[in-house]
Amino acid sequence: MTQEPLTANTVLSQQVWYNNFIRIQNKPISKLFNFQLFICDLYKENKLMKWNEFKTKFGLCNKHHFKWIQIVNAIPARWKQIIDQNDTEIASTREQHLLMLTRKIPLDKLSAKYIYVMKILKIKSPPTSQNTILGKINDENVDWKEVYTCARKCTIDSYARNFHFKCTHNILFLNERLKKFGESLTSLCSFCELENENIKHLFCDCPFTKDLWNQLKDKTHLDLPDLTPKSAFFGFFEQQNQTIFHIHLIFRIAVYNRRSSKICSVDYVMNKIKQVKKMEENSSNSARSRERLRNKWAIWDF
Repeated sequence: MTQEPLTANTVLSQQVWYNNFIRIQNKPISKLFNFQLFICDLYKENKLMKWNEFKTKFGLCNKHHFKWIQIVNAIPARWKQIIDQNDTEIASTREQHLLMLTRKIPLDKLSAKYIYVMKILKIKSPPTSQNTILGKINDENVDWKEVYTCARKCTIDSYARNFHFKCTHNILFLNERLKKFGESLTSLCSFCELENENIKHLFCDCPFTKDLWNQLKDKTHLDLPDLTPKSAFFGFFEQQNQTIFHIHLIFRIAVYNRRSSKICSVDYVMNKIKQVKKMEENSSNSARSRERLRNKWAIWDF
């Protein structure tokens, strides 16, 4: 019945003992200490405690040091990354529970209805769009989990997240499809009018888009990657720097929104990036969040 936590809060509220995701020698950890332990008990201000702090907090002795090291190393790296990249406060509730997506269900409130719903959620199959996209990009090596979650990690803008969802599921309707539905007079690209307008063409193959991306690289002097069929659907999700992914996402949105006017300048794209940067800075409500945003946008100084 376990489900991997998706948010910092649900990660911090995970119990350590007998957790299917926290393993030593590929086995869930039995009760190593004589008290219940949650992930949040290992953290202080969203940073892993030092051994001496943990020992003092729970009244342990030095012979327990090795057990503490095993537990800390067994925490999935993805969980640590989620906690580090978020500003969520340490969870105050420490109770055994199950997860229904991001909703915590305490064991004492567990009902047959919740169990049924959680079992149904486990019956899932990959979207059919995956095979379609793989055929268009000629690349089988795709980390789909990272593809689907990278926009949520890099931006709080719901429109940008929704736009990325449509691209990754091949449901961003452009002229090629709109013509079939009778919603467009032509199936050709809005900018170059040379080929049918679809995601791959508009965000990778179109001469206008390529030239606009190169203008952005020249004007900003940033080491931005070249456009590829893979980036057309997924963005630069494999880049270590999330700012590059976000800049490219804003770029694609700008190109998409200017289709009707058939005009999109590099100054327009740069202004959109500046607006998003300013919006994020104004929405931050903690020193930790402001510091994270400063680091994120450090490469953008225009």
